[in-house]
Amino acid sequence: MGREVEEPIRALVAQGSQAVYEYVQNGGALRIFVWLALIFLKTHLKDRALRWHRDLRQPDDRIGDLHSWEELHHVHTVARCFYTHCTVSAGVTGSLLVMSAKERPGVEPFDFADLSAAQTLLLRVDDVAFLAVFNDSCGAMQGLMPKLDRITGPVHELQLRELMAELAFVNVHLEHRPTFHTRIDGGTGEHSIEVTRPSQFSLKPMDKTLRGALLHQAVRHAVGKLQVPGFTDEQIRSGIISGDWTFLFDDDGNFIA
Repeated sequence: MGREVEEPIRALVAQGSQAVYEYVQNGGALRIFVWLALIFLKTHLKDRALRWHRDLRQPDDRIGDLHSWEELHHVHTVARCFYTHCTVSAGVTGSLLVMSAKERPGVEPFDFADLSAAQTLLLRVDDVAFLAVFNDSCGAMQGLMPKLDRITGPVHELQLRELMAELAFVNVHLEHRPTFHTRIDGGTGEHSIEVTRPSQFSLKPMDKTLRGALLHQAVRHAVGKLQVPGFTDEQIRSGIISGDWTFLFDDDGNFIA
């Protein structure tokens, strides 16, 4: 896994955001997606060894006990496709965003987060950021496109975490979901990962309190440290939880650069 997936991507990311963009545009999106799927899978396999309660007097429940492992099967098949040498059909990969990230004094050049129930991941390295949804066949990105079209420059770390929450929010509201399967040719042994996509894109009624819960989960480490003129810490926290807060756009809907 390290040789086939991680080492080539590490060398690519070290060249900077422009090299990553060119790589994706020249057909490298699948390898990037497989790399992110591998990271997501390894992260949650590790959860089987991590305690839910840090207090050792509490029951020895593991974080992994909360995962629905059958829902990670598709992520697993994608993450190992370089090993099984299967064909990955169009539409099997989910939403994938590669974006320019602001490098700011005092902010670490690396960030990782995910919203596991919505199979959504964020990874930022220096001036390049990756966002992925693994089980939507690009549905979440389609639903988020009106907002993505309004982003006109590099994004800072809280804006990236909001985008992760937004992708997760749209993903869980997809009315008709794709289904994934493996097709095997009994004669040749060739196999492929395939997808059956809904005939139309539609969303269930959106619950903005869920958006607030996802955004708060994504940025709660920063709540209490933010300074926003005219707002107290409690107003900021309440605004985030209500689902009305955004770090991306001002009151006129313009991107906050």
